[in-house]
Amino acid sequence: MAKNSLPGEQGSPVDEPQGQPRDLHATSDIRFVMTEVAKFGERIDNLSERIADLKGDGKETRDRLLTIEKGISFVKGAMWVFGGLFAITLVVVGVVLRTFFAQ
Repeated sequence: MAKNSLPGEQGSPVDEPQGQPRDLHATSDIRFVMTEVAKFGERIDNLSERIADLKGDGKETRDRLLTIEKGISFVKGAMWVFGGLFAITLVVVGVVLRTFFAQ
């Protein structure tokens, strides 16, 4: 008997095993793996499409925000211009009234 062998085992086997080897795991069937890989590929394709849609939506939103910012800037500029014109008008009216009533 060899040093590393189990009790009751001696030398090399004489008979070959009979029957089919048993599966180690219930999911060892390659069809299961292939099905899941195909589903994963479809999910990645769908995700790529959604990302492209979101990028397009983001560009539209960015364009809208730029338009709104330009409009706000225009209104602020117009307020400054009209405020300046109003101030000048008040000064002119004040000077005219002063000269008219001073006489």
